[in-house]
Amino acid sequence: MNPMMFPLTLLGLLPINSAAIAQQAADVPADQARAQAAMADLGQRLKSALVAKMQAQGPLAAVDFCHAQASQIAADVSAEHGIAVGRTALRVRNPSNAPAPWQEAVLTQFLQQSQAGTPPGRLLHVERESGGLRVARGIATEGPCLVCHGHNIAEPVRDAIKARYPDDAATGFSEGELRGLIWAEIPDAPAPAGPSPGIDHAAAGAATEDPRQSITLDPAARESLRAEMRWRMELLSRAMRALADGDWNALQQAGESGTDGTPRGVDFRVSMPEGWFAMSRPLHRQFAELAAEARGAQRKDVAMEHIARASAYCAACHAAYRIQ
Repeated sequence: MNPMMFPLTLLGLLPINSAAIAQQAADVPADQARAQAAMADLGQRLKSALVAKMQAQGPLAAVDFCHAQASQIAADVSAEHGIAVGRTALRVRNPSNAPAPWQEAVLTQFLQQSQAGTPPGRLLHVERESGGLRVARGIATEGPCLVCHGHNIAEPVRDAIKARYPDDAATGFSEGELRGLIWAEIPDAPAPAGPSPGIDHAAAGAATEDPRQSITLDPAARESLRAEMRWRMELLSRAMRALADGDWNALQQAGESGTDGTPRGVDFRVSMPEGWFAMSRPLHRQFAELAAEARGAQRKDVAMEHIARASAYCAACHAAYRIQ
């Protein structure tokens, strides 16, 4: 991962049409949905942490943040999702973070496509090799990125970059250019030797036409989970309506309600696989950040980003799992 690829470029990765996200996630295989959920989580965490650092301490602090913390955030996201995930570029700041051969090939292809007119944020690459999966999405250079990656960088920022990265090659970008890519990689996983808790392997083998992981729940737990899903969708609908009406109090209430992880019925969580928690935890964070935005700056575009991301986690979960 290149720790100096300015995470504000991830604004280009944040879709704001929740219906389109849900449809897209429903149309892709479960492992791809899982990979894209991890990529979305990484982008959101980096963006949130960096924006907070810049607002509190300015662009020099952002240089320090990228140098000291961005790699750890990527490592944390990779561990939580069980997927290797990160970012890279053709022109990197730290030479040791140069792209892997497959990433370099994708970056070259993305560069050609972007120069031909395709917006970088719409560039998506999916490949399968020996049972493994690789996914990459383009990152666009946006206005805030130019503080550290543009043509005219302020002298204090330029000096800080040079001190930490004497071989820096990640300047001279213009707004709208391809900055790099965010990637996820799932290696080929051998079949488990024995049964895993909560997974119906017999049903999974019989239903080969459905690639989703099967989770077996008793009737009470199954109904509790379904009640949870219905409630989440109602919350998202309420949030969208509140945002459309400019009702920030209602939006804050919807966001705060969404941080509650208590099951509406029996506790089904003991039967859920770890991958499910890797989607539910960041889903709760999106609701918390939505409530904070409604209490604070009240920016409609930012609020919509949080709603869209929450919807994406819901859709990705449906694409990855099925309940028996």
